[in-house]
Amino acid sequence: MTSSLPPLPNPNDLSARRRHRANQRVRLQLGLMVVLGSLIGGLGAIAAHSFLDRASTERSPALTANPAPPAPDVKEPPKTSPNVSNISAAPAVILPEPAALASFSPAAIANALPAESSNSSNSNDPLAQLWTQPVVTAQRQAQRVDIAYQAQSGAIPQQFRGKIIHGGGVTANNKVIALTFDDGPWPETTAAAMNLLKQFGGKGTFFVVGNLVGRYPDLVKRMIAEGHEVANHTWSHRTSYSSPAIAAREIDNTSATIARYTGFGTRIYRPPGGILNNGLVNYARNKGYAILMWSTDTMDWRSRQPEAIRQRVLRSLKPGGIVLMHDGGGPRWATIKALAKLLPELQAKGYRFVTVSELLWIREQERRQAEQNSQGIMTTQAP
Repeated sequence: MTSSLPPLPNPNDLSARRRHRANQRVRLQLGLMVVLGSLIGGLGAIAAHSFLDRASTERSPALTANPAPPAPDVKEPPKTSPNVSNISAAPAVILPEPAALASFSPAAIANALPAESSNSSNSNDPLAQLWTQPVVTAQRQAQRVDIAYQAQSGAIPQQFRGKIIHGGGVTANNKVIALTFDDGPWPETTAAAMNLLKQFGGKGTFFVVGNLVGRYPDLVKRMIAEGHEVANHTWSHRTSYSSPAIAAREIDNTSATIARYTGFGTRIYRPPGGILNNGLVNYARNKGYAILMWSTDTMDWRSRQPEAIRQRVLRSLKPGGIVLMHDGGGPRWATIKALAKLLPELQAKGYRFVTVSELLWIREQERRQAEQNSQGIMTTQAP
């Protein structure tokens, strides 16, 4: 049998031995190049497969792994949620269209108000009018807030402008609580939260991401139509340091977009992540926004256990409380299931679910009442 290997060199032939070693080195280098080429090609194929698989997963309805089974009264539609990572930075400030803001004029609101009840003890006092009428419709809620706006030259009481608010501040027998929802509007879960609030006659405050308002305008319009409040949560959920120019785009553009789609402005701002020292809060305070924090953090942004969310609310429950939850930033079905249990439970304890603006005006009303009582005592005790 003839061998295909080259013949071994003559041990006595020095030049042949050198050629043989050179040939061996060349064959070894060629072999290594083939092996490396195969490895690189294999890694490239794996990377391409991983990318295609990830892209397919993002387009797939099965966005979350191992979703919890839905509660009996909460239906989870199998739809894909948007990707927050695709949210772009805020563009230049969009000025609201005059037609969209016409309904926000205090004079226009005042002219549209129905006559107040003649049996009111102080019918000439806008604040008295504000609290003698029940909140029964979205129009009435907006009118009540704007009566206060007309009386105080702002949508929130003057004492809260530029202030950081954590909750509380009402008497123990005034069982009101503000349920707040961040990072929306979001398909399905925002609507589900509003469905539950409507079922139990409650109002909430939705801190919206400006970039998402234009994507889901019907959800934002529904918030106003059903008496909820829409507040500012920056344009792109920005948490990093922001210069005054960037802060202006993030905050002003969001408020203008809210006004464009709803006809109502906002002077309530919540910093994403609760970060107070990155330039955004400083800008908002200088613009007269109330900086709305919370007295209860449900931690629902990382918890998928409805019972854990529920227990956090119950442990810190108090009149005037502000509860932080999320309706966006991902599929928040654990929050929705916890909310379905909490609403009837809190209602049975005598709590009313109010917007943040209404909570602030309740605090203002109690402050005024305390001042009047104090003045009355001083007048009585004077000689």
